[in-house]
Amino acid sequence: MDLLSPRAAVAKHYAGLASTTDIYLAYPRRLVLTELKHAVENLRTMTTQDAMWIGTQYCWVDLTQRFEVAHTQNRQDRCENLHKANGAVYMETVLRNIAWSDLRGYYGQSDGIFGMVVLDWLLQVDFQVVCTTGDLAIGQPVRFVLLIAIVLKTRLKSVFLYAGAKYMLTTAEWISDDMYFMDRISAAMNGILTVRRGSVMYGLDTKLWCTLQVDLADTMPHIRAAEFALPLHLSNEY
Repeated sequence: MDLLSPRAAVAKHYAGLASTTDIYLAYPRRLVLTELKHAVENLRTMTTQDAMWIGTQYCWVDLTQRFEVAHTQNRQDRCENLHKANGAVYMETVLRNIAWSDLRGYYGQSDGIFGMVVLDWLLQVDFQVVCTTGDLAIGQPVRFVLLIAIVLKTRLKSVFLYAGAKYMLTTAEWISDDMYFMDRISAAMNGILTVRRGSVMYGLDTKLWCTLQVDLADTMPHIRAAEFALPLHLSNEY
C-alpha cells in the first residue's frame, strides 16, 4: 500500500482549536493485517460459512479471468485497470484455501451450487489436508550426490568452463610473452563478452562500452591457447 497516495490521506482542517491529525480507528489494523501470510492462515481457520461471506467486491471467479463478476461494467473496467494483481478480488483464491468437503456439506451435495462444477475434479483428489503452516524443503541429499556423480563421470570439452576453475588464483602459467590469456568465462564475469569467428575473436567491454578485435594469428605460437582464452596485453592495450 502506498502511504503517500492521495487515497491514503485523511482530510484535515486547521481552522479549529485541535491541530492533531485524525486517524481512522481501523487504519492501524489495515496496516498490520495486509500481510499475505496473515490472510492465508486466517482463511484456512475460518468456517465455511464465514469464508463465503467475506466483504469483498470480487472482480473475477478464476485466476485466468474467464468469468467476470463485477456488478457494473464501469467497476469491471476498474478491476482491469487497478486490481488485476490483487489476489483478494478473485473468488478462486478464497476457494482454494477452504476444505471442499465442508463447503459441499454446507451448500449442497452433487446437485448443489458448487457440487456440479467441481464434482469431477474432486473425484481425482485422493485426500484433503487442512494445513495452516508448513516448511519448504529445497533439494534432496540423494539428488546432490547424484549430481556430483554425474560431474565426476562426465568428460566434456568446453570453451568456457575451462582450467580456470582449477587455476583461478594462479596467473603465472597464463602469462606468456607479455600477454595474459584470460579464460572466456572469467572475461565474461569481468564484463568482456567474446565471440570467435574464424581466426578473429571479437569482444564487447560492457564497462567501457567499447569493442575489441583480436587476430588470433598474431598470438602465435599460442594459437591453441587462444581457442579457449582471450589474449590481453599486460599493457592494458587490446
